[in-house]
Amino acid sequence: MVVMMEQDEEKILSRKRLEKWIKIFLIFLAFMWLCTIISRSIYVSKLPQVKTELPLKRYIEHIVEADGIVTAGGEVAVNTLSGLRIEKINVQQGDAVKSGDVLFTIDTEDLKSIIAAKETELTKLQLQLADAEFNQILGAQKKEIALLWAQEDYDNADKETALAVQRAQEALSKAQGELQKHLGFGTAYL
Repeated sequence: MVVMMEQDEEKILSRKRLEKWIKIFLIFLAFMWLCTIISRSIYVSKLPQVKTELPLKRYIEHIVEADGIVTAGGEVAVNTLSGLRIEKINVQQGDAVKSGDVLFTIDTEDLKSIIAAKETELTKLQLQLADAEFNQILGAQKKEIALLWAQEDYDNADKETALAVQRAQEALSKAQGELQKHLGFGTAYL
């Protein structure tokens, strides 16, 4: 009975200790929460205050006044590819032009002949490529045929060798038999 009472007292003591630690932990959490609230309020109080307003729609006027004399100076050289001829010039010196105006027309006959020559050259190169591919395929087929012939020759030679070995073994067996006969008769006379 005394032992049970002691065990009950130990349980009560351990429970009181546990409750004490839980209270300490809860006080610690409350203290941390309070510190967090205070630090955030200090941080927020030091932030600058900003006010915003919507922009207003207004008209901006900009006037430039100047005196002067207008002179030519906006001339730009027009370049074309070398070797091309100009068929027709659509403007004269002193004419006002703007972006998109046709200044001259190029003779396209030269371009057509150049394009035809390049197309002919392209066709020639394509034929050479096709010929090279055909020769490569043909060479591969020849190699394959040569390999098949070599395999067939090897198989035939192997068969002939096996047949010759078999005949030689038969001849050897026959010769050994004859030798045994001959030796058997020779010992009878001795």
